[in-house]
Amino acid sequence: MISLEDLLGRGGTGFGYRLTAFPQPPDFNVELVTPYLNLPENGTAAVEVLVSRRGYDGPIRLSIPDLPEDFVQDGGNIPAELNPPEDRRVFSLGYLTVTAKPGAKRRPLDLTVWAEATESSSPIRKQALAPGMVQTIRGLRQKSFKAPWLGTSLPMAVSNPVPVRIELAKQHVRIVQGGDYALPWKLVKESQAGGAIKVENPRPTASIKDLRVLRRPEGMGLYGRRHISHSHNLCDSPGHL
Repeated sequence: MISLEDLLGRGGTGFGYRLTAFPQPPDFNVELVTPYLNLPENGTAAVEVLVSRRGYDGPIRLSIPDLPEDFVQDGGNIPAELNPPEDRRVFSLGYLTVTAKPGAKRRPLDLTVWAEATESSSPIRKQALAPGMVQTIRGLRQKSFKAPWLGTSLPMAVSNPVPVRIELAKQHVRIVQGGDYALPWKLVKESQAGGAIKVENPRPTASIKDLRVLRRPEGMGLYGRRHISHSHNLCDSPGHL
């Protein structure tokens, strides 16, 4: 059933309307949540994207095709919806990381992030729309200000190295739905980093249901244990915190 309403209060039996309906193929849109990247020397930065699904419920792969050779991208796997259409999420988050190789030159770059459906009957490939900038607005129920007209690329610059970093024993893991995985990690402090560092539970990501950071027990090796409980199908988990 279709109903029509004239927003100006006009209309009625004396007015004629024409409606056109056509089938819409499965599709999605993708938008960058991260407006820019400050990538430390020998460090890693995360890119966050927001995907709005329009009929396509399968897995999506994120990539940066124009990434120079002195950088490495990782992650970028957005899993399929578990039980569509009953439990379909209209929006979902995805992440990929960019790591600077040793000796990467300091310079500004303009990157483009693409999203591609990996299990679609027809090809679906979209460039992630850039916010241009993100400026929060004070007040209740206020949306952040964005300026997409500033460009479609993701600005990135290589910056000074950070005094604290996290090293992982494994960069790629595969996690079975509903299972746990202990990911060893180590906090590395440079000489310029002074004082104690408190490790708190990070915010949950879209593809990880339960994530807990545990203190290293006495007598254990240098690496702690990071327990992950996955809530989706098999996928590669990005090697970053």
